Amino acid sequence: MENGYVKLICYYGDVAVKVMPNQDVMDVCIAVVDPDTDLEGEASTGDAPLTIALCAVRKLHPETIPIEAKAAANYLNGMLSRIEAAKKGADVGIMLDTQGFLAEGSTESLFLVMGGELYTPAAGTVLKSISRKSVLELAPALGIKTWEKRLPPSLLQEADEIFLSSTGGRVQSVAKVDGRSLSPVPGQVSQRLLDAFDKITRDEDPRFSHWLFYVE
Repeated sequence: MENGYVKLICYYGDVAVKVMPNQDVMDVCIAVVDPDTDLEGEASTGDAPLTIALCAVRKLHPETIPIEAKAAANYLNGMLSRIEAAKKGADVGIMLDTQGFLAEGSTESLFLVMGGELYTPAAGTVLKSISRKSVLELAPALGIKTWEKRLPPSLLQEADEIFLSSTGGRVQSVAKVDGRSLSPVPGQVSQRLLDAFDKITRDEDPRFSHWLFYVE
């Protein structure tokens, strides 16, 4: 396989009826996925622009479960927002946190571009994903000023560009949000980031060679 994903999953493998797992042993599963053959291409590209919609489903409160972790139990939250978005004719649902500020997509980190600067919801109520961290590290290297803030949902109607970031999508531009169309798509900042990601994954940018791990 020349292009695909490697997923590392840690879990308690013992079968148990009670909630408390056997914490002495943790199993590890490493899955290698070719999106074109295994997923029929559904997660193979970041090129197709997306339609997003604000959802009534809120991001889980950080005092309920560790929402900054990529835990299996957290996926129900994103699943419900994705179902709601589909009913609205959108690809991805955008969730607010419990205080009414922008949080993230169903399984994607949210980024807005305004005045050539990059904005993303602050940590504490969102998943601290590797994709999010990568964008926040890459943008300043390209001379793009970056802000992590509490962002009101009204900014979705004001932003010059909107994109989502995830393992499969990398940088996926948003073409439409709740009836508002954005143009051009991708925007200048989004395209710069996507081009930079492509160079990094081909090991053509020595500044980010430490991101890569070669498998023989």
